[in-house]
Amino acid sequence: MSKMHLIVLALVKIQSDEDPMSPIDQKSILTELKHKLITIAPLKQLEGSQKELNLNLSKLPKLLEKSFPDISMAYRNVDFDFHIVNQIIASHFYHQGLFDLGDCLINEAGEPEAAALRYHLLELHQILEAMRIKNIEPALKWVSTNREKLIQSGSNLELKLHQMQFVEILKRGSRADALNYTKTHLASFASSHKKEFQKLTVCIMWIGRLEKCPHSELLAPVCWEKLTEELSRDFLQPHWPVPSESIECGNSSWD
Repeated sequence: MSKMHLIVLALVKIQSDEDPMSPIDQKSILTELKHKLITIAPLKQLEGSQKELNLNLSKLPKLLEKSFPDISMAYRNVDFDFHIVNQIIASHFYHQGLFDLGDCLINEAGEPEAAALRYHLLELHQILEAMRIKNIEPALKWVSTNREKLIQSGSNLELKLHQMQFVEILKRGSRADALNYTKTHLASFASSHKKEFQKLTVCIMWIGRLEKCPHSELLAPVCWEKLTEELSRDFLQPHWPVPSESIECGNSSWD
């Protein structure tokens, strides 16, 4: 029964009796009408919401068809090289520091040649662990061993490592230590990386008030994170076991 119908019945009831009704009787009729209207209102609202929901659901299949084309169209009958797949998965585990899990996979899959990859990624893991506590010595040792390859690839990783160590010295507030580190480790980069060298030496003048230094971006904590990512890329480049054209979907596992 609709709201309008209830209201009409109440009015008819009030006006139908020839004898005048007392205000109390009229009030009781209106009170009863109010309760009935309150009772049916939520149900009607629910019915309206249900109809709207059903309408939206009926449109959903068409929307899904437009947003997600038939996946079978992207299927290609490709013969997977399980040797490569095993190495991709093991490499991911090793890169995440899950060496026990990677070893288990390699042993079960029978991939003994992955031992060399494990050795390199274990070295990387140890370097990154040291860098997390701002110890660059293991990283510098690796850079020294691979300096020629890094230069050929255009990497300036060695300078950036010394730069971060220099920044930590600046934060400690020792001007003498900063000057000594500049002479010992940074002076060799003065000609090849003149702009970067000048920025670092200018920072010495701002010891004690580094927050006002014009090159304060060098002091941001995120610089350590960026350096770690760059070191990982340079380290992994010669040791990545899978040719880039062999598989495309594996790249995201390193992010």
